[in-house]
Amino acid sequence: MKCYLFVLCPPFSGSTVLWRLLATSPHVSALPDEGQFLESVEPLMRRRKGKGDRPWDWVLIKQKWEQVWDLSKQVLVEKSPPNLVRAFEIQKHFAPCRFVSMIRNPYAFCEGNHRRRGLGMEYAAGRWLFYAAHQRKNIEGLEHVLHFTYEQFTEESKSICERILEFLPELERLDSEGTFKARSIHGRGDRPIENLNTLKINQLSAREISLINRVLGEQAPLLEYFGYDLIDPTADRCPYRFRSNASVRATRTVQWLKRLPLRVALGAKLYRRRFFHRTS
Repeated sequence: MKCYLFVLCPPFSGSTVLWRLLATSPHVSALPDEGQFLESVEPLMRRRKGKGDRPWDWVLIKQKWEQVWDLSKQVLVEKSPPNLVRAFEIQKHFAPCRFVSMIRNPYAFCEGNHRRRGLGMEYAAGRWLFYAAHQRKNIEGLEHVLHFTYEQFTEESKSICERILEFLPELERLDSEGTFKARSIHGRGDRPIENLNTLKINQLSAREISLINRVLGEQAPLLEYFGYDLIDPTADRCPYRFRSNASVRATRTVQWLKRLPLRVALGAKLYRRRFFHRTS
């Protein structure tokens, strides 16, 4: 019998690597991108503000996804961060279904939101609390859910794979030793499963940490539920930020140099195309 497997994880929290790890199973069919961005599904799931009061047409969404999934596989995987707040609706319409839940250190989450989306630190911290509250409901209320943190996933990947396989034996095996294409603080590229929290948190200034603390401190029990603590902003962070910036810049420079031959080749091809177009 086929099983639907949904990854419940906030954005910028490692969900892409987890999704790609699950896809290493020979019995998995994963959508080519987040299900919410499929051309046939995006109008149904990416609503504008003011239209969120209509019920989701999960029957139609399911049909669209099944047109893309390889239905000969036993496990059908989907990963869209907004589904974290829709898990109970999904549970009603997809059977049998399982959920893998993951959350990340709030400071690393805030850094990613600020760098990638330009969100203020206080707003980003509020979003983490929003996702954490829903994640707690998912963990405590869903029928079949496996939860672990990003830190456990990256630092104990073999152990987490064993837990996933015990949770869903149909997967048979997972390959945690390979590299996975994802976007991180280092940019886009293939990287092994690794904890990038320290690098990300060291990008934050004392003022930014204070702003995050102002919001997180209002929900200390929720922070404690997931095993996280407030960071002391009074410590001298300049050396950490300097080393972090140097590491990030060095890695991005190496990646840029690796892609340079391809950039040159594409540029030459474009130049030849324009030249022959003008002379023809």
